[in-house]
Amino acid sequence: MLPFIDHIPSIGGQLALYAALFVAGIVLLEKGADKLVDSLAIVAKRFGVSQTTIALLTAGAEWEELAVVTVALAQGHRDLGLGNIVGSCIANVIGSFSLGLLFPGDRVLEVDRSARLYTALLGVVTLVVGALAWTNHLSKPLGAGLMLVFAAYVAVVGYAIYRGVMEPPVDSDSDSESDSGLSSSSDDEEGLNSGPNGVSRVETSSTPLVNGIIPGIGLRRPKSTAYHVATVGVSFIALSVSGYLLAGSSTAFAEAAGLTDTVVGLTLLSFATTLPEKLVAVMAARRGQSGILLANTVGANIMLLTLVLGIVLCTGDVRLSDKTRMYDLSVLMGSSAAFIVVIYTGYLRKWVGGLLLVGYVAYIVGNFVIKDV
Repeated sequence: MLPFIDHIPSIGGQLALYAALFVAGIVLLEKGADKLVDSLAIVAKRFGVSQTTIALLTAGAEWEELAVVTVALAQGHRDLGLGNIVGSCIANVIGSFSLGLLFPGDRVLEVDRSARLYTALLGVVTLVVGALAWTNHLSKPLGAGLMLVFAAYVAVVGYAIYRGVMEPPVDSDSDSESDSGLSSSSDDEEGLNSGPNGVSRVETSSTPLVNGIIPGIGLRRPKSTAYHVATVGVSFIALSVSGYLLAGSSTAFAEAAGLTDTVVGLTLLSFATTLPEKLVAVMAARRGQSGILLANTVGANIMLLTLVLGIVLCTGDVRLSDKTRMYDLSVLMGSSAAFIVVIYTGYLRKWVGGLLLVGYVAYIVGNFVIKDV
């Protein structure tokens, strides 16, 4: 799956290198997700932008999926790429999102207006694409149209972020904000800590520092907004690279086991490429960042069903098998409908996450049991 490794003549050497890359991908995944969630929450607060909105183009962007699908197309595995898109959409909704509901932190997860708005957009995109796929109307013109839809979507989200940056909230103060809800293990506590009597103390910019620390208090001055923006960018790149490495190594082992492109794309590859989304969902939920949790699912699926699918369709018309239409598309539509209901009712509960996760496991098992035709 990774071209530069496929040229190694020894099969054992290939598998050993894939195993090493898999471990490297896991490390990058953990570090990237941890930093991304923390810094993304801080950037959103300082810019006065909804977490959901700003996370759509970062935590919710599927650039690693785009890389994986592009490589699959270049190697002539279009079925692998198409299966990965459908499987990843399902994995994001009832795999990643369900994990976020199962591992909430101390804060109650809430749904804001922007989350409902973008969830409705996802519902429309899923319904239209699902209907066209069901009737086997997946063509090159549709692919071009989907790519234009993605461009418009990015423009709308970008404008929302720009408007938030240009009109910051009156009470915003990046020098003294506490950015509550962040992990205590983060190396940036935004100047908030507890004194001897448990009373919170916030440092001021006029306090002299020694090696970046306030003498007698031990608190660090909050890092600049530019630092957090850069951290978001680097963390996002780390997640994308980790997803690509995990997907490439997992697919290599699956191909060695003799599995078909369709099954690999719908199950193992989609599971591997959505590992970043799964970890981001858990971390966001643990820290009470519901906007990031929701954008993680909504943004990922919108990108998959517009840009990534559009690129696949531009390589030629696609005709889905009866099994993919009857089983996989039905699960996609059903899980998306369940997600929309959960968001609009605001019923973000553990038992709901448990049901969704059971459904995902059942879907994976079904793909190995139901034969393609």
